[in-house]
Amino acid sequence: LTSGRRQMELSSQRFNSLATKEISQIVNVENAKRLALLLMVCFSAYHGVLLLKSGGDTCKWLLSEGRFQGYSTWQPSGCMAHKYSRQDLSMCLNYIAYWGGQNSIYFVGDSRMRALFSAFVELLSGSPAGPQRTELQSAPTKLRAVFKRYPRTDADLRSFLAALNRAPPQLVVLGHGLYQAANASMLDSLVRQFGANLSAALPQLVALRDRSKLLWKLQDPVDELAVNASRYASNGLINRLNEAARRVLDPSGISVWSSSRLIAEGVGFFNSSDGVSLSPLALNWDVQVLANFYCNNHMKYSDGTCCSVPEPVTISQLLTFAFFACWAVVAGLLCLFNAFVRKDGGRRLKPTYAMTHQRTGSDASPFSVIDSLHELACALAKLGLVLGYFFVCDRTSFFMKENKTFTALNFVIPLLYVLVLGLFFTDNSQYTQLLHRDVTDEWKGVAQLIILVYHMTSASQVLPVYMHIRVCVSSYLFLSGFGHMTYFWSRGFKGCLVRGLRVLFRMNVLVVCLCLVMNRPYQFYYFVPLVSHWFLVTFFMAVAWPRVCQATLDRRPGFTLAAAAAKLGVVVLLVSLLYASEYAFSKLFLSGPARSLFVASEDRSREWRFRWSLDRYSSLAGAAAAICIQAARHFRLLDDSHQGDLAGRGVAAGLSLVGLLACLSYTAFAVLCPSKQDCNSVHPLLVVLPILGYACVRNVWGSLRQRYSVFFAWFGRIALELFIAQYHVWLSNDTSGLLVLIPSNYVLNLITTSFIFVCLAHEVHSITRLLTPYAVPDDWRLAMRNLLIFCAVLVPSG
Repeated sequence: LTSGRRQMELSSQRFNSLATKEISQIVNVENAKRLALLLMVCFSAYHGVLLLKSGGDTCKWLLSEGRFQGYSTWQPSGCMAHKYSRQDLSMCLNYIAYWGGQNSIYFVGDSRMRALFSAFVELLSGSPAGPQRTELQSAPTKLRAVFKRYPRTDADLRSFLAALNRAPPQLVVLGHGLYQAANASMLDSLVRQFGANLSAALPQLVALRDRSKLLWKLQDPVDELAVNASRYASNGLINRLNEAARRVLDPSGISVWSSSRLIAEGVGFFNSSDGVSLSPLALNWDVQVLANFYCNNHMKYSDGTCCSVPEPVTISQLLTFAFFACWAVVAGLLCLFNAFVRKDGGRRLKPTYAMTHQRTGSDASPFSVIDSLHELACALAKLGLVLGYFFVCDRTSFFMKENKTFTALNFVIPLLYVLVLGLFFTDNSQYTQLLHRDVTDEWKGVAQLIILVYHMTSASQVLPVYMHIRVCVSSYLFLSGFGHMTYFWSRGFKGCLVRGLRVLFRMNVLVVCLCLVMNRPYQFYYFVPLVSHWFLVTFFMAVAWPRVCQATLDRRPGFTLAAAAAKLGVVVLLVSLLYASEYAFSKLFLSGPARSLFVASEDRSREWRFRWSLDRYSSLAGAAAAICIQAARHFRLLDDSHQGDLAGRGVAAGLSLVGLLACLSYTAFAVLCPSKQDCNSVHPLLVVLPILGYACVRNVWGSLRQRYSVFFAWFGRIALELFIAQYHVWLSNDTSGLLVLIPSNYVLNLITTSFIFVCLAHEVHSITRLLTPYAVPDDWRLAMRNLLIFCAVLVPSG
């Protein structure tokens, strides 16, 4: 029986192993990326068809369709609408006036058009417009907003339109039809007469369309339960009048404003007494649509793409795309060469890829020149295709975009979903050390996924959430300092220059390419400058005299620890002095050649100082933790060479309790902190508490240390690429909105864009690893040569 049971267990294990192998051959990263490529091609074709139908006019999306999302927030279909405040609208009018334009705006129609005029005046002036007010003028902004009552499409309206054509304003908003429906008895004749009258006025309307911006606002519905049926017609008649207007106006190319009807249906009659007058909320959103229609192309707000023309392509962008196109041609020619020309004994030789060959150190594969060139060309061609997709997503109106909207559910549900997935996919780690590779990768993955959900839901307005995201960013810098110091301490300083240059290349290659392709300054992708800066600080601190590492610790422990503490203390003192002296900080970072790296294009120098100061001690704390752990191992104070607990049960429980209290204390601080400015000023000093607290809880118990989330660790290995790629292919318009591939289905669109985004980030990670040995060879002299060439090419363009 025992023998039979053993055979059954072996058979079951072989079956499970075979099943796992077969599944892994189908469900893997490479097949996922192929599926992502197929989705990209399909959605590109789909949006190409939509673009041909709409003509690429985002104003049509703004004026025609939309929905309410979040807490009564109007979202146009396919484009982003900026929410104009009084200051924003005044700035728009001032901008137009400054460049010699006029701001003449006419509202023409019935009582509903008067209500829209009044809402516009209230937004601009800050006070309600009286019932008798029909005009608003402002000399500084050259504004003249006028309401003209013409409730019918008759000869009087045609005469007025003829007069407007002689002195056309900048914007005319017309709309009526409700008055004609009052006391109507013969509905068919009314609709025919309305269409005939509008056709008679069409020549004047077309002439006005050619001279100014002209909108015909369709009639909004009424609340049939509250409306006086003896005075106003039903929504059925209003719909027929609107259809008649569209039959006349659509062929003429006059812009028809129909999204106001959807707004009215959503919130139109809240607190309405007569069922006809729209609520203030509906009128406010109508004014917002009007402001976006009039101002977006002038103001270029990052969260306002409706009616805004994409920024023009620069020479540097064209040259960058030409560079990658050349490499794509070279890759294609080499593929043809390998397939049809190159032969060995009648057999076609296949190119060798660095994806399947490690080329480091003395174990480098004997690549031929052709194979190496083919590998390099294919990598750069793929990188060019990825960057091209980035450009199309975020610098054109080819794909749709939507505003981000925060609600508690929108933030909590994806967060819980991600955390559950992470806890579901766990495995045993092969490492036992404190803060080993799997645990740190898992930590980075958790932090990065939380940051992604935070950015997607625009949760920065909630102060406690914002402060915990600051902890996630600080954690990444802490782990960066810990990892790099551990590497230099353990392996010594042989080849440290090549190692440092390779780390900087892997960190910056995507960002440098995006700066050229997306026409953005280096500081725009603030996280990479931040990580690169603190890596350089850690690097120079490690290699500075006196050089100390594990070898010197074994020979001279007292001197080694004293030297390490002295160097760390000097760096902390310098950082503190830089923070205290704004003059010294400006001289170091914001003058000379460094200015182009740390000052954004709009010359806002405070951004870098703010980012730098928030995490000024995080990376140094990680480096200090690495040295302390190495010293504790040397003096036998720490034994993490086994999978058991790092201390006795009582001590481990006490350390876990202290770590948990440290995390909860920061949470209490984030909740009780009165303002974001006060929180940011204290955060650099307190953030070490939750970081060390979590590290203690996560590592002190052997059962926790030997288990890790494969899901989170996988994301942690591509965390930097995820952070940068989200700017353009998951979010949109420089993180101001969301990319839309599947309109009108938020959940399915989020799943699809997330899948493509993650696959692209992984592909960029793979390409970066492949390009690194070419950019930074093992020979330090060749590496320095490439660095000088890199600087000679990029510094003049920067």
